[in-house]
Amino acid sequence: DLFLDSDGQPYLLWGQGKCFIAPLSSDMKSFKDERVCLSDQLYQQAGRDPEKVDISFFNEGPHLQKIGQRYLLSWTNYDFRDPRYQVRYAWSDSVLGPYRAPENNILLEPANDVWGTGHASMVCHE
Repeated sequence: DLFLDSDGQPYLLWGQGKCFIAPLSSDMKSFKDERVCLSDQLYQQAGRDPEKVDISFFNEGPHLQKIGQRYLLSWTNYDFRDPRYQVRYAWSDSVLGPYRAPENNILLEPANDVWGTGHASMVCHE
């Protein structure tokens, strides 16, 4: 996911089993600074071991957007073919976190007979 903050700073988010973010240089090809593991913040908040990858907690598809002065991070759990597939979310006051997931932070669950990827991407219509 490519995220452009309101100050013009671009960030790249990526990961499978882990979610990373790093600010990009103006060339949009190299990192300006070290990467930060956002999923580790979420694992620790939930009392889980960040050293163990758990696709029931974070799988892939990170997406970031800014709403007002807060950052909304969304991602998927499991695989889209899995009946347990979900899109989840967390909030932060800073682009690099820490992100806090509210209790029952499910945005999307599969219907009984319809499965498909949500991939956590959203748009804000004003």
